[in-house]
Amino acid sequence: MKNVKKIILGLTLLSSALLAENRALIIGCCDDYAYLKKITRLYGTQNDARHIFDTLVHQRKAVKKSNATYLVGKNATYKNIVQSLKAMERSNLKRGDTLYLYYSGHGTSLSDSGYFGKKLKTSKAVMKWIENSAGFVPYDFNPNNILNSLIITKRDFKPTFERLDARGIHIVWIADACYAGNAYRGENEKQKFVKLNPKLVAEAQALTPQYNRDSNYKHLLFYGASLTTLPTQEKPYRGETRGEFSIEIEKCLNKPYESSVIRHKDFKKCLELSYSNYAYNPAFVPFGGQQGEQIIMNASSNGEINDSAVSYTEKLFSLQNNQPLLNMSIKAPSSNSEVIKTFCKGETLSVELDNNRGQYIIALSKDINGRVIMIHPNRNAPLMGNQLFQTKVQKPFGTDRLKVFTTNDRTIFNTIQRYSNRKNGVLSSTDIEMIYKALTKTNNFRTAQAKVKTISRDIDICKKGDRK
Repeated sequence: MKNVKKIILGLTLLSSALLAENRALIIGCCDDYAYLKKITRLYGTQNDARHIFDTLVHQRKAVKKSNATYLVGKNATYKNIVQSLKAMERSNLKRGDTLYLYYSGHGTSLSDSGYFGKKLKTSKAVMKWIENSAGFVPYDFNPNNILNSLIITKRDFKPTFERLDARGIHIVWIADACYAGNAYRGENEKQKFVKLNPKLVAEAQALTPQYNRDSNYKHLLFYGASLTTLPTQEKPYRGETRGEFSIEIEKCLNKPYESSVIRHKDFKKCLELSYSNYAYNPAFVPFGGQQGEQIIMNASSNGEINDSAVSYTEKLFSLQNNQPLLNMSIKAPSSNSEVIKTFCKGETLSVELDNNRGQYIIALSKDINGRVIMIHPNRNAPLMGNQLFQTKVQKPFGTDRLKVFTTNDRTIFNTIQRYSNRKNGVLSSTDIEMIYKALTKTNNFRTAQAKVKTISRDIDICKKGDRK
């Protein structure tokens, strides 16, 4: 084990030395728009961006936090995106460093037969620019001024990419957007319009050399969520809405690899295995060749995955000070007993504070899958007296850990309250770290903690005395 630790330490030092000036531009847009009211809303884009930021900065430590630009929601405007990319170009990136560019949101192209595609075709100037290219839709996209409000990759990204590539800077470009495959095209590729089933077209495209592409760049790697004729999808994942492609990107960045580094060829293979057929395969550039050996970032070991998340979770759930502990009671209204060791499926349980004098309450739980959930503050379920929550027992069953903080410091509470709007209350490792740091800035809090064991046995059986 000592030798293993030395090896991991060596890799960490190597990472710090070689990747010190890596940079990242992470964009998640949008669940709302300045000028679009009747458009399909994307509820997972900001979740996707937050998790990718967390993966690059905290879990994989590929980028320093100070070198990462994070644009989501109303901040993901055309001007902010374009200027941020140009700022990356002007930065002190040097030969061998990596720029990570990630986008989750609406995408379009001349292949798009939906709302955005139809709008493109109303302007000859727009069609000229977006031919053999793709468009990404920022927060301030204006259908009455498309040319100056749509991110057009050929116009807004390509010049910067060419200059960075000439300097020997690596680019890892990830686009979780509809028609993302159009974002990268070779110099001789021409866009064609076909009137076939999009799924069949995609299957054909994926099997032709035109779409198994070589790169026009020496150092750019591109991963698009879908081939040119297909939209992408969102789905529920661990209590949040997420983009399907972004989920697989996150998984493949965090999985263990045999090598000490993640190379393009292995990362591409990981993503390919996530899909069941060619119709929903992502687009890759380059498909093969020497760039298959290009390094994306250092790989993880089995014991290293989510190390940051585990570390701050344990710190948070172990945090206490010299203040008297709170009394926290966990009761089942369905039972006459005050003390119950296990709670059964479908049973209602109530968690209450008995001697709370703190004005503000922060309550967290950690389930058996390692998810940390903010119970309070919760805008949809305000506190009733000293009752933290009342809920029915449901999956996943096992032992949950509860942690409660009370404080009279409104500044601390307001800081932590920012994280109360997460989907289903599920916190990322970045959220957990920020909450821990907010609490440790002061000694003005009291704590309580408990474990709740739940089992899948039905409540009707439990009522007969089967609680042990």
